[in-house]
Amino acid sequence: MVAGKRWSVARGLPRRSFSGGGLGFRGSARLEASDLIAGDWTTIAEGRRIKAYALTTAGKRQLNAETKQWERIVAAVSQVLQLT
Repeated sequence: MVAGKRWSVARGLPRRSFSGGGLGFRGSARLEASDLIAGDWTTIAEGRRIKAYALTTAGKRQLNAETKQWERIVAAVSQVLQLT
């Protein structure tokens, strides 16, 4: 994983948001199993261990494709709203 290109679902969220394996465990596990993200365990300043994630090359391609699809949907809805 490239340093500086990681993010953590735990950073900036209150501790009480977490239950069991952490926030979004099923979603992150599914994305990791699909090779769209890669995760590494790390220790933050408070001494807690968290799992930080980064997009893989496949994840970046998927994000790009879905972003383009979303932009097409937004453009279509904008055209409909301009007609009314």
